Amino acid sequence: MKKILIAMMIMIAGFQAQAGIYVEPYLAYNILGETDGDDTTGTNIGGRLGYSLPMLVSFGLDYNMGSYTIDSALGDVDADTTNLGAFVAVDLPILLRGYASYYFSSDIDTGSVSYDGSGIAVGVGFTMLPFVSLNLEYRAMSYDGSGAVSDFDAKEILVGISVPLDL
Repeated sequence: MKKILIAMMIMIAGFQAQAGIYVEPYLAYNILGETDGDDTTGTNIGGRLGYSLPMLVSFGLDYNMGSYTIDSALGDVDADTTNLGAFVAVDLPILLRGYASYYFSSDIDTGSVSYDGSGIAVGVGFTMLPFVSLNLEYRAMSYDGSGAVSDFDAKEILVGISVPLDL
């Protein structure tokens, strides 16, 4: 019994807490989006910054901004979006990584009207290439209405590329 305890103490003493800095810039394209019944398309650029743990888990802040076109019945509307939230990512040993974000601050600005909201994102990344991840992401956002516009939801599917770096 003493030998087992000594062996366990040696193994535990060998572990080191090595939390690293996690940086991931990304670029994505909204291939299938919908805002209150209207189709949306556009580009999105952003980054994740946080900590990376030795257990292949990362967490931190996620910030992105985008330039979208909303195809409404009254004509095309250009909108700028910004999202700020928290993320958790898990790197799997089978060349996949999964991540989820909760956006506690999300804004859409059409130039004449601005909307505030929040939402979630869930994604999977394929890490078959060195230093590069090909991503597929789903976002669901809810926005508060402004003036005559009632509350509305936005959903989108994005494909993108990112460079996850564990420094």
